Amino acid sequence: MRNKLALSFILLLLLVLKYQLVLALPVQSREMQVLNIKGYNIAVDNDPAWNWKVKYNKDVPVFIAQTPEKYYPPATVNVRYHKDIMINDHPAELRSAARSAIKTSLQHYDVKDINVNNSMRKVTYRQVKGYELNVSGFVNGDEHDIKIVVVRNVHGKMMSFLVYTSPGKMDHIQAAVKRIFNSVSFLRKY
Repeated sequence: MRNKLALSFILLLLLVLKYQLVLALPVQSREMQVLNIKGYNIAVDNDPAWNWKVKYNKDVPVFIAQTPEKYYPPATVNVRYHKDIMINDHPAELRSAARSAIKTSLQHYDVKDINVNNSMRKVTYRQVKGYELNVSGFVNGDEHDIKIVVVRNVHGKMMSFLVYTSPGKMDHIQAAVKRIFNSVSFLRKY
């Protein structure tokens, strides 16, 4: 009886210690930093804080977010709002515009032998809808998993997302990428 009581006490003590250890572990808050870019708002993770900047390419602002230095896997998200390109809401026109933009984008990443039409997947992220394609390709000479997304916003204007990360790691970064895509909201005047 004493052995059972002692064993029960030890098990209870271990459970209490395990519970205290779990409570002491840091928890990611999923706090987001909301940023206003020309014509839209977008948010990125703030715990840990992603690095971000805006560059201009032919007067088009390109929002670039990167995982923190010691984050694994490393990833980059580029967002372009093509406010001068209108896409009709008709499904065939949206698919055609996305296919054309994705094919053009693939030329920059040394992707060959892919049937874009059969490989695109329909997506909706809160205020945008369109198509995405996941491929392996090369960014700055290094192999990466690449996600190219072409969408139409609620006002009919085109937006494109590019995500790249280490080979085989797109699934690991998907939750953070989805939070970024779902955070996009548009300012009425743009």
